[in-house]
Amino acid sequence: MLLHFTGLLAGALVSACLVYLVGWSWRPGAAVVGVVALFLGLMRVFWPGNVAIGGFKVPRDWEAWGPRRFLAAFGLLLGMGVVTTMPSATMLALVVWMWYLHTLSLIVLTFVAFAMGRLLTTATLSMQRRSSKDVEAMADALMKGIAHLPRVEAVVALVLGLTVLVAGI
Repeated sequence: MLLHFTGLLAGALVSACLVYLVGWSWRPGAAVVGVVALFLGLMRVFWPGNVAIGGFKVPRDWEAWGPRRFLAAFGLLLGMGVVTTMPSATMLALVVWMWYLHTLSLIVLTFVAFAMGRLLTTATLSMQRRSSKDVEAMADALMKGIAHLPRVEAVVALVLGLTVLVAGI
């Protein structure tokens, strides 16, 4: 679990640094950020179960590396946030906004917060191993607990888009 956590943090830092470095050569304008955030917010409203981009899945044969290396590699890629199949539309809107603001500490905070959210799944499964509940019951409880998040994410992205378009921040 510690290696997975470390991998998540390392992945978040890698992505944060890449966004910051790209921002030195080019950054989107406020209008682009606003439109992207509105589009992604609307995507979340009308397709709440849909994820944005990604498509890369950690190959199962990487398990041959052993559980420690596999968890570290999986954590690294998951922590990067935009590589795997599960990036949230709102996460992408926040990344575009952070890219526009070009403040390293805010970019790092955004990716680390996302990585910590990803840690919730791993922690839930880890707790399952130590309890008598089966995996399906734990997963069902987790899904029930986060069922409202797509609506919250949609509101965040829409408010972000409108704020950036109106105030230019």
